[in-house]
Amino acid sequence: MSNAEVVAAARTARPVVAMHLEMVRGGTCHAASDTGMIHAGSGGQLAAAQGSAATAGVVGMAGGALLAVSGAAWLLGIRRRTAGKS
Repeated sequence: MSNAEVVAAARTARPVVAMHLEMVRGGTCHAASDTGMIHAGSGGQLAAAQGSAATAGVVGMAGGALLAVSGAAWLLGIRRRTAGKS
């Protein structure tokens, strides 16, 4: 992955990261609570049949992706600051 791709991914994810951070700071983030049944046609039936394991997997993958993009953006910031000092 090139620097340009990482920067583009970080810029794309920034609004989502900011929204989640605002939710956590405001106390409105309920990721740990049970989401219950998902009403989305046949997808809702599938989710209900599989229980909360499917939901936990999706939340885990989304959280991992969010952490990866946030970490990449943080590292790019450090790189920029140290490159400017040279």
